[in-house]
Order: sequence, then structure tokens, then C-alpha cells
Amino acid sequence: MVSDQPRWVYHRGYSTPKRIPKLPESLKYPSFFFNIVCANRFKLEDPSYEILLYPILKLNPQKIFKIRSVIQHPLRNEDRTYLPPHLDALPEHYQTDKFKVGVYYVNDSDGPTILYKETYNSAISKGYTDEDINNGKLEIETVVEPKKGRLILFDHDKYHSTGIPKNNIRCVINYNFYVS
Repeated sequence: MVSDQPRWVYHRGYSTPKRIPKLPESLKYPSFFFNIVCANRFKLEDPSYEILLYPILKLNPQKIFKIRSVIQHPLRNEDRTYLPPHLDALPEHYQTDKFKVGVYYVNDSDGPTILYKETYNSAISKGYTDEDINNGKLEIETVVEPKKGRLILFDHDKYHSTGIPKNNIRCVINYNFYVS
């Protein structure tokens, strides 16, 4: 990830499985990401990236669905402080009943992660539309500041937002994994 020949890929926005709110084009945010693993049981495409498993190894993950590193450059002229709420995926996307989401902060930065009180099912039961979710109807539960070495974990169905850094680069490693 920090080699002199990183395999970063420019990415505008992101793709989501069905039934997860789609972001309007005007709300999509350019970032760089590197999708490191698309395998289960630690069968990484490139064994040199096994070091990226370190933050979650103590949790004894049985299956790893995604490890993705994201680097965001500061946008001082951006009015918003964070992107609209989203879910990484739904369980059926990974052919499982549940999974955990982990966000590991590679560096100290601004651009906090916002966790909301609503889950996927609670938003449905309240009748929220994609527009409601994208336009700030969800209630903020926790704001997590990016601190180097911090790992936050939450259930797959919890809405969350990515902060937009204004002062320095924000780099995280995002995990989707199964723990029994």
C-alpha cells in the first residue's frame, strides 16, 4: 500500500448492490481505492498484502469478503463535511446472513466517520426513501475522528457516512468480514 509502485485505481463514486440507496451523481465523491482481496479464508490474490489483515486478526474472522484501502485528498472548497449515509453491502451480496464492517485509520486526519442510529431495517420500517437517506433524515449516533491505529467495528446493516477531509489526506482500510 505504501510501496513506491502502489496499485491505486481512480474511482468516482462506488457501485452498490440492489436495495442500497444509490447516490445522485451530484453527491458522488472522487477518491482512490485499491480492492485488495476478493477471496475467502485469507486466500489473498497477492500474499504480500497479508499485513493488511493484522488489524482484524484478533477478531478471528472466518471469511473475508472485502479489504479495500481508500485514500481521500482534502477538498477545501467542498461545502459538505461528509458524504450521504450508505451501507457497504447487504448479506445476500456475500451469500451470508450477516457480516461486520471494520474501518481502520491508517493516519491521523480530519474527515470523521459518522455512524447513524438507523439500520437498514429500521429505515425501511420508518418508510424512508433513498432521498430521505441521502438528504440527512437519519439521526447521528456517533462521530468517530480518524486516529492512526484506531479500528471501529459495526454491524453490516448500520448506516454510516464518510467524512470529507479539508486539511490532510484521509486513508482508511475498509473490511467486510464474517465472525461467528
